[in-house]
Amino acid sequence: MKTILLPTDFSKEAEKGYSTAVSIAKTLGVDIHIFNIIKSHAQELNFGYSGYNTFDKLEKMDGADVTKAQNQLNELAANPIFKDVKVTTSYSMVFEGSVVQGILDEINKKEYGLIVMGTAGEDQNEESLAEVITRHTVTPIITCKEAVADFSPKNILICTDFENMTRGFIQRVANLGDNYEAKYTLLYVNTHKHFKSTREIQSDFKKVKRSFGISNISLLIHNDYSVRDGVLDVVKHGEFDLLALATEGRTGISRIFMGSNTEDILNASPIPVYSYNLHEFLKSLKPHNGVSFRSGFTG
Repeated sequence: MKTILLPTDFSKEAEKGYSTAVSIAKTLGVDIHIFNIIKSHAQELNFGYSGYNTFDKLEKMDGADVTKAQNQLNELAANPIFKDVKVTTSYSMVFEGSVVQGILDEINKKEYGLIVMGTAGEDQNEESLAEVITRHTVTPIITCKEAVADFSPKNILICTDFENMTRGFIQRVANLGDNYEAKYTLLYVNTHKHFKSTREIQSDFKKVKRSFGISNISLLIHNDYSVRDGVLDVVKHGEFDLLALATEGRTGISRIFMGSNTEDILNASPIPVYSYNLHEFLKSLKPHNGVSFRSGFTG
């Protein structure tokens, strides 16, 4: 891992990811790239009947926003919270409604090892940007409901149904956790709709350990009415520092839990959530068409 991508809109929610990103960067010895999206006013232009030069009008309409973003990025990079970490910054300008695509374009420009984002949690009225990015990016992402100044995941909880366990997912979790000498717990939530006997679950667990060569991992079976409730119950009452989910599909954060609404898990989890999108990884060989039409680096 060379660089951590830290998207920001300078909001209080975004701030929750700052200290977590810094803590990880210091431990791994990597850089942080802070990235901001500027929503252009260009869609308000009537290109067919404009009496002005289009680019002049764009500069006039968006110039103040660009200057503001540059100043905010410079101020943020100079914040003492980023002391002892190499920080670069950039922005991209996109049309209204293309914020997600703008961030995905930035992700695809460079090989970022990790994305860190703050999230509003359960109190938000609509889907968060962190949720949407999690469903669409091939890059692993850590979302934080609360700021974690000393991120040190000694106990990592990995959720599974044993159907979507891949070497890539396990290796990525281990590549992070091994830097902290973490212990791993594989969680299987047993529900009445998808019941498995203890013997069946233990058999699946042994296959996972044998297939992936994992030694420092234990099994936890939790019985509950739904996977969502089971995961959150274990997280809230256990002593875990990080929750890891292998996600799949673009219509929900994950199909790993048999169709459950796992966006709720991301938003409700009191500890940071590590997500890796299996579906997007399989599609990653396809080139991505960008939508941003102007970008600039400020550091």
